[in-house]
Amino acid sequence: MGLRSRPAAEFHRTASGVSRHPELRERTIWEMFEAERSSLVHYAGRFDGFHAVPASVSKTCLVRFDNNRYSVSAHAVGRPVEIRAYADRIELRQDGRLVKIGARIVRHGRPIIFRMTEVMVPRGLFQTILGAITALRPLPPPRC
Repeated sequence: MGLRSRPAAEFHRTASGVSRHPELRERTIWEMFEAERSSLVHYAGRFDGFHAVPASVSKTCLVRFDNNRYSVSAHAVGRPVEIRAYADRIELRQDGRLVKIGARIVRHGRPIIFRMTEVMVPRGLFQTILGAITALRPLPPPRC
């Protein structure tokens, strides 16, 4: 099921089952998905799309993104950086060069300071670290 927990996936399926389709109001989003499912192309690879945002590094060596603060090296202070937000990680680039990479933390309502990993970590080890961080994420509180 990927990064989404089973309760979250169930919530989205249930929500789409009661929400009306924006164009065909007599059907729900889930009904339209089920009708179109056979024509969808299965994608077995990893989704690698990202959202790029320009930012600058504060005097305290922090970059703010998505209500979280990510620490970076002091040599980046005052210089512009590009934040690439993937589904599971954040990459910081300066002058087109990758300078920092870290796990993306999505928690609403609470700011988090997350120390970013230096780029010198081998890819396999980094994927293992990301997997361990993902496994430690707490489940969202149940809705009342």
